[in-house]
Amino acid sequence: MRGKTDAWNSIARAAPSRQPAPPRCARRCTREAPKRGANTRTGSARCSAWRDDGARHSVSINHGGRDRGFSSIQREAPVIRRGVAGQHLERPLHRGTCVSVEKSLRKARSLAKAGDFLAAKQAYETILANYPGNKRAQEGLKNLAAIRENSQTPTRQDVEMLLSLHRDGKLHDALARGKSLVSRYPNVAALHNILGGVYGELDRIEEAIASYERSIALSPQQADAHSNLGAALNQAGHHEQGLAHLEEAVRLQPDYAEAYNNLGLTLSALGRSEEAVKRLRRAIELRPDYAAAHRHLSNAKKYIVGDPHVGEMRKALATIPGHSQEAAHLHFALGKAFDDIDEPGTAFRHFAAGNRIRKSRNGDLIDRHRKQFDRVKAMFSPSPPPVAPAHLGKRMIFIVGMPRSGTSLVEQILASHSSVHGAGELGLLDETCGKILARGKSTVPAAQLATLRSEYLTGISRRDIRESVVTDKMPTNFRWIGFIATAFPDATIVHVRRNAVATCWSIFKQYFPTSGLDFAWDLDDLARYYRLYEDLMDFWHRRFPGRISDLKYEALTERQEAETRKLLEACGLDWEPACLDFHRTSRAVNTASSHQVRRKMYTGSSDDWTRYRAHLGPLLGLAD
Repeated sequence: MRGKTDAWNSIARAAPSRQPAPPRCARRCTREAPKRGANTRTGSARCSAWRDDGARHSVSINHGGRDRGFSSIQREAPVIRRGVAGQHLERPLHRGTCVSVEKSLRKARSLAKAGDFLAAKQAYETILANYPGNKRAQEGLKNLAAIRENSQTPTRQDVEMLLSLHRDGKLHDALARGKSLVSRYPNVAALHNILGGVYGELDRIEEAIASYERSIALSPQQADAHSNLGAALNQAGHHEQGLAHLEEAVRLQPDYAEAYNNLGLTLSALGRSEEAVKRLRRAIELRPDYAAAHRHLSNAKKYIVGDPHVGEMRKALATIPGHSQEAAHLHFALGKAFDDIDEPGTAFRHFAAGNRIRKSRNGDLIDRHRKQFDRVKAMFSPSPPPVAPAHLGKRMIFIVGMPRSGTSLVEQILASHSSVHGAGELGLLDETCGKILARGKSTVPAAQLATLRSEYLTGISRRDIRESVVTDKMPTNFRWIGFIATAFPDATIVHVRRNAVATCWSIFKQYFPTSGLDFAWDLDDLARYYRLYEDLMDFWHRRFPGRISDLKYEALTERQEAETRKLLEACGLDWEPACLDFHRTSRAVNTASSHQVRRKMYTGSSDDWTRYRAHLGPLLGLAD
């Protein structure tokens, strides 16, 4: 599965500021209001009736600080500030009560100025509960309502609720709320930036890109929006454009660790490893506890005994909570380091610790996958009729199998052909097929298959692809082979198989950002999921005989030319020698195998698991 970048990391200034004229006395005397910070309770230089109507203010909403990846949102709104020292209360009170009410009024005004309108409203209502005739509290409530009605920026509560939904993974709720806020406040750059992050998490990358572009159009100096757009463009395959925005992000904010991290990931995908390592090192220099950057750096380099980065990661691990996601990043990074220097016992302990953290908040994951597979099989027994192919100028090759089975290598070989564009791991099928399953129908209506095909090819058309043949190497599309075979009868389906234990071990030691591969977090779950995968693939072969071309990874590495010729023939492609020199092909690869596919074909990787045999008990029973 695709490794996602840290897609959005901070919220920028939401609206341009205005500089109003200095407020003057309500009784039209010649004295100006005191400057901010001056004593407003005493001093002969100020008129007792001064008020600050419509004064500009800004609110800083702190969502965990820079370490959490957020900055502040600046917003402005008119604030009515009335009833300061010297004015009379609406009812006679002794001095102590007067001071108490004055303090409550000041607190309510301060909350309103900070954008915390709900708390300000509660404060005014508390005053009125005790002193129903207090005109300043009455007017304060009235002004709050007017501000909410006429404001051109969202309230603090609006923004915090949207961010909370996003952080908690309630992405569809966040999307609905974000779209509503953007509709109401279309000129607030920060909202478009947040909405882009939500779209990105939903794998709706083109919409994420559009949101980030709108945010930048409204406020071009947002380093975080440039970084987010660069990451999204990288994910969509527009790596050079993404690189430009990431460079702009670090130009605008030279200490922006997250942008350097995203730069490193993009350069790594482009095969520019030395530059990637430099950018990732810079991210860590700026934030020594930046756990994700440590993990990304570990994937971009080869370790030797005594590498100082190992000590840096151990030091960072000792300073953070042991069950945090940051700790999981560091455990996977340390596992990679000790794997490189051939200390399998230590490496396994780190891989296991990282996976335990990721699984700790979940229950029985495999039961959910089993139910999904059962629904899919039921839906395609009997099979719906195929959809007549529409001539849209593109022919698809779907490369499927278990993750880490060799799908990236197969796509790299095919993408070396002059007629083929390697699109990488596309998430276009997941949402639509998931919706069809959720309807609970026993069969798939032809109309839904036609819609599936149309929406998928529309997504392909947005990618500005010149070649006539396009590959989609999302491995877990093996779940949707029935949909592919019927909605895309003109497509080729290539199923890549690799040694079962080698495949599962490679999955276990890889950090996958997406929750869709939750079966990877436990060796027992991995073994159970692998058997579900084998059972489903047997079902597809029986249901659609001759539609699926099987390719054995080990055979490809041992008999490269013969197997490559068979692969091209199965895909309806003429022979081109460039497919043997796939490692020379210049293209971006956004998967965990990005470094491997830039090497010549090599053998033996499927035997690497044998160093860990003593730790892999649940996997050893899997048939090859």
